[in-house]
Amino acid sequence: MTATAHRLELPRWDQPDWRGRRQIWDVLHANQRSTFHSNPRVHNAIRQRSVNFVLTTVANLARAAAIPQSEHLTVELVWVPDRRNRNRDSDNLWPLLKVCADALARGPARRARGAIGLDLVPDDDAHWMTKLAPRIGDHAAETPGLRLLVIAHTRQPEPATTVRLLHELATTVPAGETR
Repeated sequence: MTATAHRLELPRWDQPDWRGRRQIWDVLHANQRSTFHSNPRVHNAIRQRSVNFVLTTVANLARAAAIPQSEHLTVELVWVPDRRNRNRDSDNLWPLLKVCADALARGPARRARGAIGLDLVPDDDAHWMTKLAPRIGDHAAETPGLRLLVIAHTRQPEPATTVRLLHELATTVPAGETR
């Protein structure tokens, strides 16, 4: 089995919000209103604008990293906040991980023309994609940022191989490089 590991550094993009424009990193922790929480309290048009922006950003980064079409993907979202964010909750990252997974799995081949996505795998269900629990990294050990770790497998992966590759990818590969 061959596997290629990729580390996508997500930019610090602006998120449209009902109160104006805010940074998406600043609203990932609890007690903030965000379009990427499990229960967003914003208008559907504002949420869809944010979702489309994330879909486009992740699809462009994955295309630039040359992630190949594969039989299985393993995806992990890592957020390393800066020190000023005290209240951190990794459960708030699940909706954002779902949007990132949609950007890798869906696309114009199975959806309407103009759909945003890459069609790297046929669907983002458990058979085609393993979505690991999002985690919050240590700001003292890692550079603050939001990164998506993607491993493309040529066939169904073995758990030990996936864990080893993710650990190596999270600790050794500099930003913007693939392995």
